[in-house]
Amino acid sequence: MKALMLGLAVTVAAWSAAAQEVTRDAMREAIVLPNGRCMIVATTPKTVQGTIVIPFGMNFKTAPSVLVSSVWIGSDRGIGATETVTAISIDQFSDTSAAASGSYFVSWTAVGRAGVKACK
Repeated sequence: MKALMLGLAVTVAAWSAAAQEVTRDAMREAIVLPNGRCMIVATTPKTVQGTIVIPFGMNFKTAPSVLVSSVWIGSDRGIGATETVTAISIDQFSDTSAAASGSYFVSWTAVGRAGVKACK
């Protein structure tokens, strides 16, 4: 568990340092966990309101747990919409909100069972 928390902290710190450089491309990191689990930490642009489908970039053995958060880079205003996960499968999930912008992103984490070779 300590290694997991350290790995996540290092990944988040690296992304925080690079946050000003993020424009239209998603940032994604896959981390192999003990007991055949995989964690994907990513930030995906959200430029349209409503539902977007976000692929994991790999297949989990079963639908993973997904946590989402909103990120508005370069704005000092609060976010007036809540991101909501509306569907999860082994290879993607759907996220819905009324928020969208060229500088608006969905930060997400997925954790689930996957083989070591699948975690990429």
